[in-house]
Amino acid sequence: MNLLSLERSSSNPGAALYRDGVCVASFFSKAIEGHRAPSNAFAIFDSTPDLQPSALSAILLTIGPGSFSGIRAAIAFAQGLALPYPHIKILGVPTPAVIAWQHLRLATSGETCVVVGDARRGHIWQTRCQRTASGLSFGEITLHPYTGVQESRSSEVQKNSAISHQPSALLSPDAERLSALSPQPLALLPAFPTAEGLASLYLAEPGCFVENPLPIYLHNAV
Repeated sequence: MNLLSLERSSSNPGAALYRDGVCVASFFSKAIEGHRAPSNAFAIFDSTPDLQPSALSAILLTIGPGSFSGIRAAIAFAQGLALPYPHIKILGVPTPAVIAWQHLRLATSGETCVVVGDARRGHIWQTRCQRTASGLSFGEITLHPYTGVQESRSSEVQKNSAISHQPSALLSPDAERLSALSPQPLALLPAFPTAEGLASLYLAEPGCFVENPLPIYLHNAV
C-alpha cells in the first residue's frame, strides 16, 4: 500500500510518501505558503522515481479546523492528482485527531488531552480526546466564546468554558496567538499536526478517516 500524506491545515505544512507502512520521502517547511504547498507535495515524487502517483493507494489529508485556504488547496490538489486514477482514495481526518494521536500515542503515555484552536470571530474551538483499550476516541469539535479563555478564572466561565476541568494536557496549534490574546497566562502546549503523524494515525486507525472529505466549517458563511 502506497500513501501520500499531506498536512496543510496548520502553519507548519508538510508531506510524506509511504510504501508498505514505511516513510520513503518527506518534506517539512514552516515557510511554505498555502497556495504553494501542493506544488511542493507533487515534487516529492522526484525523489522516488520508482513510486509515482499512479501507484498510490490513497492520499491522506487533514481537514481542519485550521487554515481554510490551505485545506482547500490540499483537497483540490488531491482531487487533481487522483483524477486519472480511479483506484486512488482521498481520505480525510479532523486535524485535532492527528494532534491528539501524536501526543497520546506517539509522544506520551497520557490518558486524555484537549485540543484547542482559534476559530476567529470571537470564538475558540475545542475537542476532548481519550486513550482507550482499542485506540483513541475523539470527541465532537465544539465552539465556545473567546471570553471563556480570557476570563477562565471566573466561576461562570469555569462552568461553561471550553477549558474548564483541564485534563493532563491542553494542546493547541494556535498556542502563541491564543496566549497573546489572553490577559492571563494559559497552560497551552504548542502542538502541530505532521504528515508523518497523519500517516501513522491512518495505519493504526483507518476507521477515523472519511472518503472524499470536505473542509470542516466552524461558522456559517457570511
